[in-house]
Amino acid sequence: MKRLILFVMVGVLTLAGIGAGTFFHLFPHLPIDKTDTLGIAEVIAPRSEPTGLIYLLSGDGGYGFWDRVQARRYAANGAVVVGIDTPATFAKAEKLPDDCVYFVSDVEQVSQNIQRVLDVDSYHSPVIAGSGLGGTFALALAAQSPDATIGRTIAVDPRAALPLRKELCSEAKHVKSADGNGWVYELQKGHLPDPIDVYLTRHTDPDGAAHVNELIGSGFPIATAKSVKGAGRTLDGALLEQLARDEDSGSPLAGIPITALAAAPKHDSMAIIYSGDGGWRDIDAEIGGYLAKAGVPVVGIDSLRYFWNDVDPAAAADDLAKVIDAYEKKWNVHKVMLIGYSFGADALPAIYEALPDDRKANVDLISLIAYTGARQFEIQVSGILGGKTDPNGPSTLSDLLKIEPAKVQCIYGSEDDETACIRLPKDKGFSLLVHPGGHHFNDDYKPVARDILDRLVPAKAASAAVEAQAAP
Repeated sequence: MKRLILFVMVGVLTLAGIGAGTFFHLFPHLPIDKTDTLGIAEVIAPRSEPTGLIYLLSGDGGYGFWDRVQARRYAANGAVVVGIDTPATFAKAEKLPDDCVYFVSDVEQVSQNIQRVLDVDSYHSPVIAGSGLGGTFALALAAQSPDATIGRTIAVDPRAALPLRKELCSEAKHVKSADGNGWVYELQKGHLPDPIDVYLTRHTDPDGAAHVNELIGSGFPIATAKSVKGAGRTLDGALLEQLARDEDSGSPLAGIPITALAAAPKHDSMAIIYSGDGGWRDIDAEIGGYLAKAGVPVVGIDSLRYFWNDVDPAAAADDLAKVIDAYEKKWNVHKVMLIGYSFGADALPAIYEALPDDRKANVDLISLIAYTGARQFEIQVSGILGGKTDPNGPSTLSDLLKIEPAKVQCIYGSEDDETACIRLPKDKGFSLLVHPGGHHFNDDYKPVARDILDRLVPAKAASAAVEAQAAP
């Protein structure tokens, strides 16, 4: 019915003297980023503030007429739509000299570039969606995606095998397809990097349905539903439902991108972690996981999304106070640890200083990990790409020096040439802790988690707790 409505709409516009070409230009077209891996057919934007971003992955026939019509339907409902020609994308990937292909890096970079160009109020993690070949590709992308990158995966009638001879860069188990022209991918071990919805119609490929059931049988919490509609209408309905989803605007925490890691509190304390500029992933998520499993419930704040546009420290402090109030009550704890990594660490001193005194009194620890001191409250794409901060630029070091030194823990890598921890006076009581490696501590985050837990429990117990949780 929806496709019929769209067909009628195009017909009406044609009768009104508006041709199909004009119809396709009713919404703004954005410049197409050149990428190594993606065959981007078009990027269209809504006429108002975007409420979401969709990667619409085409089927076997490439990105055609109906893809373009549906894309404009989503734009009319507030989405930026990146149209992907899936066969062209695979052809592009096959020509790469690398042993494997990492599509998600380009997906993330294009998403950030688009939203920076549009100057959106808040960052929207992309929804990856497709049916048939597009659904197969969507599910495969979930097999290589890190946390805090994709907002949701919607796959309609995915097939078992991805028809791409070049392997995906992924730790997920995979085997050659029966015809030798592709691969069958599982998902990466652990929790899903984003919610995955799979819809199966009457025309679904039996091997594809069996593969989805195998993934569910392996413990992956994929949401599945059967549909009596065709694949196109099913995908259309799923995406429109996603765009219409309520963001619980009545909640006092609405607009704060939170990941809550609940745990039975063992120390009458909770942790609030501000992530780095890449979002809630890697070091932030891992340290949060260690703390939660050691009996410290955690609230993670995704800095990529929260600081996408400039946030005044006083406004950030107001939001932090709301988070403290809500989760102290929810978890029945009375002490708070404030933790920040990189961008989050740089912002934290000024935010803490803007807190009301009664909230400051609840904070026992301010742990700054890979602190550079840069005074910035808006994400810079150059920073996400590894650009260095200006050591002579504005700094939150002055805010940090106002804080009671006994509360402060500054953790840095021995090879991190951007650290501002070493600029803190050593005779004032600041806790300065150094570990091997640079800004990412050689990807070994257990010692950092131990440093934080040592402030709550005796060192031996903290070390044992982290080691126990890190064991496979």
